[in-house]
Amino acid sequence: MRSIHQSCSGILALVVALGGLGHAAAQETFSGSVEEMRRLLKMPSFDPAARDRDVKKAMAGLRDITEFRQALVLQEWRDDDIDAAVIAVDYANRSTVASQFGQAVREVLRTRGVNGQLAVVNMLAEMGTSSRGLRTKNGLLRGFGPDLAHLMKHADPVVREVAARTLGRIDPEPEVAVPALSGMLNAAQANERLAAAEGLVSLMRIVATNATRSRSTTEVEATRADVVRVGCAVIPVVARGLGDGQVEVRRRCAETFEQVAQVLGKLASQQRLGTSEPDGTGSEKTVAAERAELLPVVLAMNSQGTVLFRALEDKDAEVRLLARRTLEDLAKAPAASEPGTTPATGTGSIFPAEYNPSSQAGAEVVNASMRAKVPALAAAITSKDVRERREAIDMLETLGSSAMPAVQALVKALTDRDRFVRWAAARTLGKLGPVELGTTVPGLAKLLADSDLDVRLTAASSLEHYGPAARAAVPELIQAVSAADPEVRVATIRALGSIGPESRAAVPALRTALSDPDERVRQTSARALARLGPVAHDACDALRKALTDSSSEVRKAASDALLATQAKRPNG
Repeated sequence: MRSIHQSCSGILALVVALGGLGHAAAQETFSGSVEEMRRLLKMPSFDPAARDRDVKKAMAGLRDITEFRQALVLQEWRDDDIDAAVIAVDYANRSTVASQFGQAVREVLRTRGVNGQLAVVNMLAEMGTSSRGLRTKNGLLRGFGPDLAHLMKHADPVVREVAARTLGRIDPEPEVAVPALSGMLNAAQANERLAAAEGLVSLMRIVATNATRSRSTTEVEATRADVVRVGCAVIPVVARGLGDGQVEVRRRCAETFEQVAQVLGKLASQQRLGTSEPDGTGSEKTVAAERAELLPVVLAMNSQGTVLFRALEDKDAEVRLLARRTLEDLAKAPAASEPGTTPATGTGSIFPAEYNPSSQAGAEVVNASMRAKVPALAAAITSKDVRERREAIDMLETLGSSAMPAVQALVKALTDRDRFVRWAAARTLGKLGPVELGTTVPGLAKLLADSDLDVRLTAASSLEHYGPAARAAVPELIQAVSAADPEVRVATIRALGSIGPESRAAVPALRTALSDPDERVRQTSARALARLGPVAHDACDALRKALTDSSSEVRKAASDALLATQAKRPNG
């Protein structure tokens, strides 16, 4: 089989012959005819007939495929103008250029052999979805979908691969693109299967991007219906690809699943905005219809749950990470529980509860399956791949109390060489609450001296959440009260206050903190002493002095603390 590299010299020769197909848009030099067209299109259109005559004259000077392409994508066309006469002129002329460009492309595909096909297909890939079509919000190149699908079946193997990748980048009709890509995903050659998988992920990524970004008058757009069409078409195909023997194929298919989950979450969030209050005008029916429109994609994703969970045990770390992200995105998809709920579900969810991955019923389905994976997630915390360690902890955090069997693995992660792993482990242990205190508290206490600020803050916050159960960390907390960063001092003092009278050894440090240069530290120290109560009696002199502090908040906190220390002192 010939490689792309073996054809490079031929491609370059053809590029020169065709007038420079390869182009860098930012630095592209236009020919005289194209520059003249741009100048004419920029001019005020007081006389549409004269504009039509002048532009046609410039169009007659276009000579080759490069000039047709350059002229077609000029930003100065006014086929979407507010002046109907100008629209009619520019639409007709741009349509002519589009036709000339299409004819030139197809002529090269028919007559110029492998090198010509590679050059033209590469040109289409570079153009991608940079321009809208005429009188449509779809991509300008959508009409070339059948041509690329044909190449995928009948062209040279090298061309088939490039055509597959390009097909996913031009906003094609999914009814054209997905069957062609699905067929190539069955190819005997691994590189062809990979090209098909890359085409599928590009197809899904582009429709997701176009459906969720801010609307523009010039950029390609996609609707929820487009997401549904593409999503429902690609999901069963990439599900099959997750079982491929080639790791890169599985990665691209897993990435496609992640793209679907992400766009569902984004569209769900968009639907909730501005719909929190029913207005009685029928808008609720519209919202309900929009939510129902996405349901087929959710059902398609749910039908592949077994495949996704199986991917959590894939031999490849990247596939496992992508599968976890997909399931996590589905579990985190927003469910509207506030006012504005739809009569159809009674839950405010964008999907019926039995199908919604973010509803209580749907989340239970996901979490029940995920709980069975806790041992595997705990084992992943020791993976050599740092991304896998991070993702495993993130997934454990979403499971809440179900992640308890992984506590010791999380404690071990507190000493991980990666600061993000340490930070995530500390945060997760904090959310799990007081558990296995003999190892969790000492592990969190050691992080109070970590080299990373965020790790230190998270460790202090987790110990605060433990409350009196964190009393074994008092010595390390006392040392951290004098930390250089005021944020750490505040977080540490809060933790000591949450421990309560069990942190009486910290009274001298808290007393000193009442004179800290930072107002937040002084205020937090006074509040902590109030929580210690009578055992903080030795701080009374410093609290009386704090009653004259420049900050009213500090004075108020000192007053409360002084009263708390005057309560009846406990024995001992």
